Amino acid sequence: MNAEQLIDSYVADVARRLPRRQRADVAAELRSILLDELGDHTDPESARRAIDAFGRPAEAAARYRPPLVLLDPADSRPFLRWSLGGLAVIWVLGAVSVIEEPGPNPVAAWWLGVAVPSMWWPGVLFTGYALSAWVRRRWPDRGRWQPRPIDTGRVNRWGHAAAWVFYACGTVALVTLPWLHYDPAFHARRGPWVLALLIVHLVLYAVVIVNGRWNSLTRRLDIVMNLAVGGVLIWVMAAGAVFTEGWVDDMVKGIVVLILLVTAFDVVQKTRRELRQHNLSSST
Repeated sequence: MNAEQLIDSYVADVARRLPRRQRADVAAELRSILLDELGDHTDPESARRAIDAFGRPAEAAARYRPPLVLLDPADSRPFLRWSLGGLAVIWVLGAVSVIEEPGPNPVAAWWLGVAVPSMWWPGVLFTGYALSAWVRRRWPDRGRWQPRPIDTGRVNRWGHAAAWVFYACGTVALVTLPWLHYDPAFHARRGPWVLALLIVHLVLYAVVIVNGRWNSLTRRLDIVMNLAVGGVLIWVMAAGAVFTEGWVDDMVKGIVVLILLVTAFDVVQKTRRELRQHNLSSST
């Protein structure tokens, strides 16, 4: 190819990556720019150097059209943090299930049954952040900054009292209902720990309701309690059956997985709030 043929081929490759309405104008402009770059040097080597300096066809085409941004730069760190955090939870829970039902090759079972399928989580997060970015660009007013409400720590006593009664009744039901057939090993060793943590949690929330507000101590105790509950629930699932009926045990453990995910999210949010409050107090 001579110099003009090289330039024409490059311009055509750039133009085909653009919307049809832009192709003719961009092709004419780009061809003119490259020919000006060549000047009196009409040999193919000079044309090749000018083309290489201008960039790959995809890079050149990107300069002539607005970029397609799927994930805003401001969302990159939260996306990475939530992706890694969610994967860590899924992988740990998956490892617990593999340990609970060991096979001939537990590593392969974990990799093929947990690690590879867990990629749905970053995919779902990416889709959510991409839709959020599109909404912000489509309706800018929705992304307008709003001041955070001041957290006074006050609680609705009646609402929290109703929730407390509901959870207290649920705890009593877990102990007394005759059709709940617990596994003997769970009933003897793991069950008392779960019951003790539930009771301590109820006591903590009773204190909050009586005081009518959260304070720094009760918030931190709540975080510690949530971590303790999460750790005990992981131990309970890993140590063996909870109920004697297999289908009931599987169903309950599925619910426990959801509880663990919600608890992990709650702990992260509460810890971040406490750190933010601590930083504000230190700065003042």
